[in-house]
Formats: sequence, structure tokens, C-alpha cells
Amino acid sequence: MTFRMKRIFLALLPILCISCHPAEHKLTGKWQAVHLDNPALAEMIRNQQTFIDTLGTNTTPEQNDTLYGVRNTDSMRRVLQLQVDSFRAMQEQTLQHTQFEFRKDKVAIVHFGDTPDSAAWYIEDDDVLVLDEARLKGAGNKTRMEIEALTGDTLKLRFTENGITSSATFKSIGR
Repeated sequence: MTFRMKRIFLALLPILCISCHPAEHKLTGKWQAVHLDNPALAEMIRNQQTFIDTLGTNTTPEQNDTLYGVRNTDSMRRVLQLQVDSFRAMQEQTLQHTQFEFRKDKVAIVHFGDTPDSAAWYIEDDDVLVLDEARLKGAGNKTRMEIEALTGDTLKLRFTENGITSSATFKSIGR
């Protein structure tokens, strides 16, 4: 290979790399979580809300005492509602503090609240994002997430944790 051919090849190398991995190029940057869809969790919350809404409405104070250990279920409903509301607020707080930064050097900085963490990142099979702590740190977990959507400003990832599947939607907040 001549010197001129080497220079042309080296000049084209970044373009070739980008064209080989368009998803990786689109993914590079900072992403803020904006929505979490977890059907199993949503169903659990709906069931809990139905229970709270109907608690003691079709029973006498005596039956309530036998069933729930209290005669007045109004105070019990308030306590249970506070728990559900607190859980929803905690979920929203977590969402607001979840950010991913996918750097060009293949290091991902992940924020789930105040403490950032890091992992190597790469894409397998054109649609699976892998966060690999072991590759970066020598030990740790490997998390695989299906890329459901990836545009210039939206990233949607599907993942399964403890047998429960969720989808998280992120918006770009900087390149």
C-alpha cells in the first residue's frame, strides 16, 4: 500500500467506523429518563388502589374489626393511600434522577440518584445495548437491554429484571 493510499484510508477510517455502527453514533451523548412503563407494577398499583377505595365499604365495623383489626377503616385507607402516594413519588423522583451518558470512549456513566456508576458499553446484534461493568472494572454485572427505539432525541430501552419486563424512555439532553 502506498503512502498516499494509507493517508486516504486513515482519513476515511472515522467515516467507515461511524457507518458501520450508526446506532452507537446515535447513542453517544447524555440521556434523561422521562418515562417508565412496567405493566406488572402498574397492575399491582391499580389493584392496591382498588383495595384502598373499597376497603370497609361493604362491611360493618364489627366485620372490619375481625377482618382488618380496626373498626374504622377510614384511617386505615388514609395510611394505605399515603403509602401508595409515597411509592409513586419515589418512583417519579428516581425517574427524574436517572441519566445515562454514553461517551465516545465506550464508557457509560449511569446516574440513579446521587451516586454515579460506570460501565463499558457496546451494542450487540444491532439492537441490544450492553452495559458491562466487568469489561471496564474487571468485575461486576453485565446488563443487556433491547433498543426498542433510537432517534436523534429519543431512546427507548426494554429490560428484564427479576423476571419483570420494563421499558424506559429517555430524551437526549446533550451530545
